Amino acid sequence: MTFQRTKFVDVEVSHPIPNLQALQDYAAVRVLVRVGGVPIEFVDIEGIAECIPAESLRRLIIEQLSLPIMTRYAEAALANGPLPANGIPIEGLTGISLEKNTGRSPLVTVAMCTRNRSEDLPLCLTSLVQIDYPNLDIVVVDNAPTDDSTRSLIEAKFPTVRYICEPRPGLDWARNRAILAAKGEIVAYTDDDVVVDPGWIKALVAMFNDAPDVMCVTGLVVAYEVETEAQGLFERYGGFARGFKRGWFRKPERPQRVDRRKENGENVPLSDAETSVEKQLRYAYYGTGIFGTGCNMAYRRSFLEAAGGFDPTLDVGTPTKGGGDLEMYFRVLREGHALAYEPSAIVRHRHRRELEKLTTQIRSNGVGFYSYLLRITEKYPEERLPVARFGLWWLLAWDVRRLLKSFLKPGFFPRDLIIGEFVTAFAAPHALQQSKICAAKIEKNFPDEPVLKPKGFEHASPTISRKGSQALRTVELTEPLQPLDDIVDCPTTIISVALAGRILDQFELVNAHRPCGVLRLRDAIVSHCGYKLFASNSGEPIAPSDFNAVLTANIRLAE
Repeated sequence: MTFQRTKFVDVEVSHPIPNLQALQDYAAVRVLVRVGGVPIEFVDIEGIAECIPAESLRRLIIEQLSLPIMTRYAEAALANGPLPANGIPIEGLTGISLEKNTGRSPLVTVAMCTRNRSEDLPLCLTSLVQIDYPNLDIVVVDNAPTDDSTRSLIEAKFPTVRYICEPRPGLDWARNRAILAAKGEIVAYTDDDVVVDPGWIKALVAMFNDAPDVMCVTGLVVAYEVETEAQGLFERYGGFARGFKRGWFRKPERPQRVDRRKENGENVPLSDAETSVEKQLRYAYYGTGIFGTGCNMAYRRSFLEAAGGFDPTLDVGTPTKGGGDLEMYFRVLREGHALAYEPSAIVRHRHRRELEKLTTQIRSNGVGFYSYLLRITEKYPEERLPVARFGLWWLLAWDVRRLLKSFLKPGFFPRDLIIGEFVTAFAAPHALQQSKICAAKIEKNFPDEPVLKPKGFEHASPTISRKGSQALRTVELTEPLQPLDDIVDCPTTIISVALAGRILDQFELVNAHRPCGVLRLRDAIVSHCGYKLFASNSGEPIAPSDFNAVLTANIRLAE
């Protein structure tokens, strides 16, 4: 597949749509479309000329993204307060306020860990000091530096940023030093090769405010640029993006087992519900990379302290080369807490520009992921069998499948990179053993440096009956949305959505014996009710074609 140099741009639908100019050096454009700052999807345009007129761009956005645009305006209308009895007036759609209220603004410590990359830091640091949040503490942790260039840069050009030196080499040592130095009740981590969005912290904090049992929030990571073949290959490999749908994740509970045999002795297959749970256990609980990546994650500091911080035998700077973020995601879930994904928390990652560095990164992914799996089997012996099954499945579904695909579709992705990741997976046992030896030596060689010790968890899961029946709740949209705090005795809840007494829809919410915050409730209502939330001036429900006509009339062109 031929490399296409791609221009990345943001377009805000609630503002005049611009002409995209100066594109003569690019073969494609990737447009991140936002509504009120919230990213809703990409629009990809290939075979471009020097300019894409605003009218053409507007038409593409409406044709491809009318449903997510509608969803975003519906969320904003619900966030602004009770709906009118007839529904959201479609004629006033683009007049809906898109301002987001995150509630309280706790102190947040932003920790950026770095090592010997002072020439790359100004771009990242400039974006950090421009974050739009009123209560911020920014810390740079310099990990085992070989010179004073990072300290000098910060003292000279970024006086509001705190500098801390962590002499023990390894990313997780640096992450743990950030916990010890943190002043905020939330610690947000990023890397030195990113540019953060001004609204990054506000979006993360909103998720913590919505649900007390959320201990970790990850966000959307998109490419900062695709200017070289290596950067294009990494995007084709999958990149770091995890989609545009907000999500809440918890450890799935296995259903109570039933007798697997009928009276005549035949086997009884798993029910649909049981099959769904089994898939969740396989794909999400151990494959925690689907939740996000270490350059865009935040935690409650109390959780990190109780956990004893990150595992210094994992991640960059050790023989394992990765997995520290994945292992912490796993611990969040295993302890019964929630992990949330918020796509509005955007970080732009500067992918490796050189093929050699990309090769090293992908090889590191192989050894890092399987080192993480081995590490959790050491810490939690009861997980050994399911982790072994998952590891084998992942090897076949990810590595072997992609290798076979490379023969069926030659040129889609370099086979040597696929083979490199596959081979390094088998190096994980030796790498982890060497890493444990290194970590022990480092701790011995730095006896005066502080070490985080686990405090233990006040378990998030109270002892409650798992035989609770299904809860039934009605949500009236002409009244302000309220969290559902009284459904913890039940694993699922049937939600009836009403507008002035008229039932719009009914759906099942899997709440897993937890309350449901307003953000999650709002998302579920919009997802299930969709166009039913809107009405024309006559008060009649609208059709999708009516909505597209309103978008066409109201999304403005550049002046």
